[in-house]
Amino acid sequence: MNVNTPITEQMLSFVICGVIIGILYEPLRILRQLVKHKNILMGIEDTLFFALCGFLLFGLSMNVGNGQFRLLYLISACIGAFAYYFTLGKVARLIYSLLIKFISYPSLLILLKR
Repeated sequence: MNVNTPITEQMLSFVICGVIIGILYEPLRILRQLVKHKNILMGIEDTLFFALCGFLLFGLSMNVGNGQFRLLYLISACIGAFAYYFTLGKVARLIYSLLIKFISYPSLLILLKR
């Protein structure tokens, strides 16, 4: 893509990137559900994750926007991340919460019998 790419296609690229960012955040969410973290560790994890997101958005803007980073790109990525979080993300959280309970319940019973 280049500057001549219609703005709607540029926005759509960043909305999709936002959805991908939402999906990439799920393993952190699962890890935090399985293992309790201190606030400092959660801060470090989030800082590293959002630095990765910054590089991802910057790289996409170099490709899509021909080296220009527009506020519209950031807004579009946030729309994609929020759309994932409030739609597919809810389903994903329900599924992995049930899986965690299903897997951890027998383990808990085995530990309590000892």
